[in-house]
Amino acid sequence: MKKKYDKLVLKEGGKTLDYKQELRSFDMLCNASHMKTTYLKPFPLDFICLANTIRRQNLAYGEQRMHNNLNMKEIGSATSAPTSSVIKRRNNFQESQRRLTGGAPSVSDNEGNAEDETDIEPASRKLRVWMRILRYTRLTILLFCWIVIAYCLIESHEEENVTYMLTVIGGEKTYYKVEPHSYESNLAISMTGPFKMSSFKYGPTSEQFEKTGTPCLGVTLRRTSKSDNTQLNVASIQRYPISNDKMDRTELSTHDVLMENVEMDSDNYEYHIVFSTNFDEPLGLEVHIRTTRFDQSLGTILGIVLLVIIYILLIFDLVHRALAGVIACTLGIGIMGALHIKPDLVTIFSWIHIDTIMLIFGISIIMALMAETGVQDYLAATGFELAYGHIWPMLNVLLVTSFTLAIFYNDIVLILFIAPICIRLSEVMDLSPIPVLTCLIISTNIGSTLTPMGSLSNYLIANSPVLPFGNIDPPTFILHMLPATILTAAQSYVHLRIQFINSDKMRHTHSAEVSLKRQIRLWDKAATTVGDISLDERGYHETVRARVRTLRKRLRRLGKMPEPRSDFKEQLQKLRDHFDVQGKDFIIICCISLTVVLLLFSLYLYTNLIYASVGWIALLAALLALSLINLEGLEGIIARIDWGTMLFISTLCILMNVLKQLALMRSIGSAVGHFVSSFDKEHSLMVAIITVLWLSAFLTCILDNLPVAEFMMHVIVTISGDESLPLTPLIWALALGCSLGGNGTLIGAMSNIACAGVANSHGIPFTFIDYFKVGFLVMIGNLIVASIYLLVVHVALRWH
Repeated sequence: MKKKYDKLVLKEGGKTLDYKQELRSFDMLCNASHMKTTYLKPFPLDFICLANTIRRQNLAYGEQRMHNNLNMKEIGSATSAPTSSVIKRRNNFQESQRRLTGGAPSVSDNEGNAEDETDIEPASRKLRVWMRILRYTRLTILLFCWIVIAYCLIESHEEENVTYMLTVIGGEKTYYKVEPHSYESNLAISMTGPFKMSSFKYGPTSEQFEKTGTPCLGVTLRRTSKSDNTQLNVASIQRYPISNDKMDRTELSTHDVLMENVEMDSDNYEYHIVFSTNFDEPLGLEVHIRTTRFDQSLGTILGIVLLVIIYILLIFDLVHRALAGVIACTLGIGIMGALHIKPDLVTIFSWIHIDTIMLIFGISIIMALMAETGVQDYLAATGFELAYGHIWPMLNVLLVTSFTLAIFYNDIVLILFIAPICIRLSEVMDLSPIPVLTCLIISTNIGSTLTPMGSLSNYLIANSPVLPFGNIDPPTFILHMLPATILTAAQSYVHLRIQFINSDKMRHTHSAEVSLKRQIRLWDKAATTVGDISLDERGYHETVRARVRTLRKRLRRLGKMPEPRSDFKEQLQKLRDHFDVQGKDFIIICCISLTVVLLLFSLYLYTNLIYASVGWIALLAALLALSLINLEGLEGIIARIDWGTMLFISTLCILMNVLKQLALMRSIGSAVGHFVSSFDKEHSLMVAIITVLWLSAFLTCILDNLPVAEFMMHVIVTISGDESLPLTPLIWALALGCSLGGNGTLIGAMSNIACAGVANSHGIPFTFIDYFKVGFLVMIGNLIVASIYLLVVHVALRWH
């Protein structure tokens, strides 16, 4: 196979670089474009040919001690004769490349002709105008967001996190002096103490606690005249229930008190926060008081605006989703600064769910090491063999496998392992990877519903500290979730079969165009991976950018090319020859590491033998694999980690906490509590189950299931106490809502985001809309089935 890569000469300043520099430059290309890993073997086949050519040239250089002034043409002629296996693989590449280009000559063979092409038809004037309008609209939106962020962050100062310890004695009043500001009319108080769950039924200003003798803490604002010392309460007394257990046996919790529209005249009056309690024992409190411009209604509106902004950026794909997350969370912090509740950096970083980030980091390293062996490509060929080359048999194997493994493995771990296999299967069968990955996400989310170990939201619900009866043991959790999991899995399968009843719709309609666009994205990514400082790097950039220009010209000429051959059918033996397994010691070490992950996950979730969280377990497994392999090229492994996905997840965690600080969650919780309490006792359980299930699912679609699970646990415990409802049906409704709601959108679950990150790293754009068109309707069907199940077993049969 005659490739232009064999006769490339890198030049800098009119001088030809020596051979060693050329090899180093192309080694950069190998590392930057992930050529040494089958984790990204779905890359274009001519891309893989380039890597093999480079490796043969490296080998020839080591064996024959060539001179430094040899160019690539001389190297190609001086290399040793290829073996029969190399010839077989080369023929496979040639045939695959012809398939991808529709039977036309390969891109590299016609590269010179493409460079000299002058009759390329320019884009229409109307299209250019629309593209220019879209570009300037996007720049205007981003510039406006930047101006708002910059003004809010520069103008505001960080909140002074100064706390004070107070002791409140029953029957006496404790005073704390407040220094008012003329430009701030609201007073925010953060109290940490032995508080019980608040009530939606009785507001803070209700006197019900005192009438029933419930121990509570009263808080109000009192002003004292500087002239005659007269005192007057300028805010209603707010009461918060406290635990009547012994103080040394009570868990502490934090309550936020907001006194709105308080006019404070510092010239004529002094202001004090007054604390009182009807509890017999001394009550210790940690108090943080500040004046602010924030009020609950304004915070709720601004929280909704933030969600609208990030969804506009994601739905219309205006920017990369990681940048969209950075813009949204930074804008939220800027808004908090404008309201004088701006947190410090330590608080902001504490909002990030570091366990999830460490889990993705550790498992990504293991998957990158395993990809060196080609085992994932071998599994793709095995799936192709089991399905006899047909689409739905292949999807059946995928759905059953992912559903079964999701019961035992964490959903993020499973996605990072199976998603590259799905992408390779799609390429082998000439399918669009988007429907295949969508099916993978749906089956994984449903399978992870069954156990506490399946997803992080399930684990958080089963081990929530707000549960009055302690943690939920795994057998009980599985027993109650098993019928719903089986029913929703069956419903989802039927839905997908109907949605893709014509499986040919899953195939690429313009496979050559799709392939060329994907190649352009991958070569662009490779060009931006390495800097442009040294001569080697400049030569590398020149080579890659020239390749990108050639591919773009070929894409514009694609309409003149013949259609793909209709007799395409990959033979299994060719697949086996193409996907050979190498480095069996790597396979053994990676399997050992994954076994350690599964074992330690089980011990952590089901026993009290270890105390390392899931993030530390994944990191320990990655360290074990790296230590046993002792890999020299660690930079290549680190480069394959999807840092963009981890950044996006981090920004989502920050954004969710910003919405919590802006009282959006509190407003939703209060609305749910009042809605359920408006029904009579006979129907309250049915209303509560349906409300919790559907609300948690839709919130998961919008916000992600981890913050929703944490927030809704407080809501259902409060509703259960207010309405004297059984808590366990609400727990199962919440678990089903958070797990099944992850099927609704691409950001509904962390595993969804991880899957999109894997697709993008393979050059496949997996957008919000692509998934929404299938996943949201599947979620609606899941919720209908789950609603029927919960109503039958808990309202009609009263299983609880």
